[in-house]
Amino acid sequence: MSLVQFLIVVRARYRIVLAVLVAVVALTLVVSFLMPRHYTAQTQLYLDLLAGDLVGNNGASLSANSSSSYLPTQVEIMKSDAVAQKVVTQLHLDQDPARHEAWLRATKGRGSELAWLGNVLRKDLDVRSKMDSNIVVLTFRATDPVFAAAAANAFTSAYLDASLDLSDGPARNTARWLAQRVDAARVQLQQAQQKVLDFQRDHGIVTSDQRADSETERLALLSQQLVAEQGQNADTRSRLQSGSASASGGLSDGVAAKVRSDIADLRAKMSETATTLGPNHPTYLQMQSRLDALEAELPAEGRRASGAIAANLSAGKIREAQTTALVAAQKEHLVDLATARAGLDGLEKDRDAAQATLRELTQKYEQADLLAHSVQTNVSVLTAAVEPLVPTSPKPLLYGLIALVMGTLLGIAAAFAWELADRRVRSDDDIADLLGAPVLGTRRRVTRAGTRNGITPWSHA
Repeated sequence: MSLVQFLIVVRARYRIVLAVLVAVVALTLVVSFLMPRHYTAQTQLYLDLLAGDLVGNNGASLSANSSSSYLPTQVEIMKSDAVAQKVVTQLHLDQDPARHEAWLRATKGRGSELAWLGNVLRKDLDVRSKMDSNIVVLTFRATDPVFAAAAANAFTSAYLDASLDLSDGPARNTARWLAQRVDAARVQLQQAQQKVLDFQRDHGIVTSDQRADSETERLALLSQQLVAEQGQNADTRSRLQSGSASASGGLSDGVAAKVRSDIADLRAKMSETATTLGPNHPTYLQMQSRLDALEAELPAEGRRASGAIAANLSAGKIREAQTTALVAAQKEHLVDLATARAGLDGLEKDRDAAQATLRELTQKYEQADLLAHSVQTNVSVLTAAVEPLVPTSPKPLLYGLIALVMGTLLGIAAAFAWELADRRVRSDDDIADLLGAPVLGTRRRVTRAGTRNGITPWSHA
């Protein structure tokens, strides 16, 4: 069928087209006015991808892979059953008798009423993220404008709570675990500190190194005393072996010197007396007797001096042996002290390690506890939902335009259906199609202006 044939059929059956068009438009308008009105409330959320948690990563931004999936993840969280059930609880929908009856009719009392009501709410929820932005638009559709706004805001509030739960939940678990570890580390530190104190008390070790210094100084003094006594004993032994009583330095040395001086003086006097009085003079004989007594006294005094030297040497050996024993005991004591100090150092290292562990665990616990009690998220509400004044559906004007187009198409389809049922010849092409022969000529009506003398001319093709 050519375009001319199409237009001819439409013109011939225009009443059918108009009737169908009017019926479709009228029916659409009637239905649109009878349809319940729905209102849509909307909230806008801003998700800051550059904001980190409060203490976890010190404001570190998300990686490229994480940021690409962050917004879709948050959208799915907003649409989740958990958030929807929170909304049901916040709006007290589970306490509404009408909704309870609807749940009973739909499920025969099977399953969870809270989950069923949440699924019903999710059907009217739409969450979308704007292209190339961090803004998420949450809309809720309902027949009641007040309920639409309340539900949209409730979904926003429930999402914020769920976001906090998702971030704070692991932090709370971590904080509880760290609290147990802190208590255990504190007990270990107390035990390690007690071991250090017990060890110091048992070994007499103070916290400083003053005792070790004093014991080392005492060993040095004992060593010096031992060297001095060994030198004195060696000198005494040498004098004893040489028989030098005069060098003994004792009381016998002075007596022997006096005896020798008296002998020398007496011999000088005897020499003068022998010259003046003669060797047989009584005075000379008395001097001789005195000289013999002095010369006899000198060996006895030497023997007494040697005995004193031997006694000093014996006492010196005893003192040397005692000092040697004291030096050896002091050295052994220093070794024991060094061993004890090494053991104390090990205990102190264990104590310091326990203290460092407690400090680190305490710091981590404080961070986790701070995050667990955080009330801040990286989500900000840009626009809260308000009660919509104009319904979003139905839309009579839009539906009327669509009905106009669809009615026109249906009218044309009805006209052609009628034409097929009542086929008529309306053009030259119809004759050619019907007879299967070419058209040789057509007779056309000529207007009155084209007549001459009342004769209507013929036109030939």
